[in-house]
Amino acid sequence: MLRKNASMAARPVIANLVRRGIALESLDGSPLDDLVTASAPDVEIISQVEPAEGVDVTDVILGAVEETSVVSTSHDAIVNGLVDQGAAQMLKTIEKARTVVVPAIATTVDAVVERVDRALTPPNDLRIFKIHPLAAATTISDLFAQYKDAATDLSFIPDLPTLTSEQISALLETGSADTNAQIVDFLAGFPDGYIDELINDLIRGSLSHSESVSNGYARLVQHSGATPYVRRSTASLAPLALACVILNNLSDNPPEGVPVSIDYWNEQISTVQAGLGATYHMLLVDIANHIASGRLSLPTTLRQGDVVGLNEFPILDRVYDAFLERDGYPELLFATTMGYNDDTIDNVLRDAEALNAAWTSECEKFRNNALENLSTTARGVVYSQLGSLIGELDLTELGVPPEQLWDAIREYAEVIPFTPDSLYENVRYLIAEVIYARYQTYPLIVATDAYMADNPNCNPRVAAYHGAKAYICGWVCDQLKRQ
Repeated sequence: MLRKNASMAARPVIANLVRRGIALESLDGSPLDDLVTASAPDVEIISQVEPAEGVDVTDVILGAVEETSVVSTSHDAIVNGLVDQGAAQMLKTIEKARTVVVPAIATTVDAVVERVDRALTPPNDLRIFKIHPLAAATTISDLFAQYKDAATDLSFIPDLPTLTSEQISALLETGSADTNAQIVDFLAGFPDGYIDELINDLIRGSLSHSESVSNGYARLVQHSGATPYVRRSTASLAPLALACVILNNLSDNPPEGVPVSIDYWNEQISTVQAGLGATYHMLLVDIANHIASGRLSLPTTLRQGDVVGLNEFPILDRVYDAFLERDGYPELLFATTMGYNDDTIDNVLRDAEALNAAWTSECEKFRNNALENLSTTARGVVYSQLGSLIGELDLTELGVPPEQLWDAIREYAEVIPFTPDSLYENVRYLIAEVIYARYQTYPLIVATDAYMADNPNCNPRVAAYHGAKAYICGWVCDQLKRQ
């Protein structure tokens, strides 16, 4: 039955269509077409009503509907079926949108935003070199004190069998609880086996010239000249300290099976200790002089073998702390890389205003250049993300061959600019309307987003409800055509 509440809801729509001279009819074979057919008895009664002169035809038609009491059981049955069908489709669409499509959109957008943010930000960073407290522990410096004036040439003990992890741990006892705790803390920062290799290389010379320490870490013993040496780096200090402790504990205490006399053994120990001790003191003095100079960038002479990125500013942790305490900030350090040669703390802070202005200008230039290529950058990330997404789906989920999807993706993406303002809409279309087109979630997501845009403070569940209403309206309207 065409009830009064239905006719009242239809009144504004019909009035608008009548004013514009538009007549609609249902698509043949659609669920709505079945409903119209089942409504024939009601339509027949309405068609017999003649409007009086000067009376709005809409009022006449709807008035007739409201007065009729014709009952069409087939009409009601089809309405119920149409509601059930629409509800089932709606629930399926909402579920796919919530669990599959929207998360895929969010993941892709986040990846693009992260990459774009990096593209718009000058690729400068700090490389802070840290000296572990173990390196300057009094217990260690006292052990090395007698060798501070010795030659830094290295010698090794080839008669010493390879020290195992257990042996090295036992030989790292210093007699000082504080130093022992510092050793434990230092060792915890490296993967298993790394320190074992370093110690054996420092004491035994166990690695050949072409070998490197495992786990991707740089070796300490260098062989570029006639005489091996420990690379001059802040990273060498703490391992040198460990080697010193081990050598001290090996004195008068050769491992079982070493085929030399105790005197010859101790002579070897003393020779190796002298080279390592002299190297240790040389590094300490160089680092102390660097700190006293007030220079901010750590010179290459104190980071041999350490890889520093092209846009990284190398700085010693203690120098950086002193810089921050005087109200310095990283952007001033980056500015010194632009032809500023005298980068002491005093000079940089004195010229802070000019350096900051120069860096701000450089960042603006960088950003403008990046913006010119932003669409290309974003599109590349989108393609990468969509490629991963498509690769994880099977053909039944795609509904079409991957090649066909890519043709549709490129047809859209190659002509549409990917700007910050359009990024989400573009990704939403490519994922919801192209890759997951068979789920028919695009209209639902668009309607929900539109409601959220008009009501930014509303609950997402409320927005989803209004999006679902708009989706249902669209589903019905898709079954109509103009006469």
